[in-house]
Amino acid sequence: VHMESALNSSANKETSYLVQIYGSLGGIYHHLEMHAASDVAFEEALTHDSLDVYALNNYAYYLALRNDKLDRAIEMSTRAVEMQPNEATFEDTHAWVLYRKGKFQEALIWIRRALDNSDEPSATLLEHYGDILYRNGKVRDAVSQWKKAQKFVSADDGTAMRLAEKVRSRTIVE
Repeated sequence: VHMESALNSSANKETSYLVQIYGSLGGIYHHLEMHAASDVAFEEALTHDSLDVYALNNYAYYLALRNDKLDRAIEMSTRAVEMQPNEATFEDTHAWVLYRKGKFQEALIWIRRALDNSDEPSATLLEHYGDILYRNGKVRDAVSQWKKAQKFVSADDGTAMRLAEKVRSRTIVE
């Protein structure tokens, strides 16, 4: 509500302000599972600034999570990693989009770049690495990464349950 109010009062605001509002709305709508509204908000952000690296990255990542519009997601994530090389978050997004497209070998290159550029990898980054390793036929290494990821999540988190099942079953669990 506050973001929408900010947007309604932004008639004469500068472009960067509008991009920030639309990008934030895109994220909020995604988390509320209002995917159509999320897409509209991100597209609007990119209409105002097609090179906003955060809008490009976040929109690409959310599309990859939904396994939707993956060609558009690759286009955006590619642009983000070109604009800001060596940024672990953007490299992880790019790896994940490639993974969703079934480009597992390329995804492995990008997830390793993300790990190399990450000061301390997150549970998400390690889980993605495990999933990508698994799809590249490296089951033992995948399980090792899923176990590492478990150390970064609380026991009552849904991610913890999914990771525990991946470790137990030694396979991908969505």
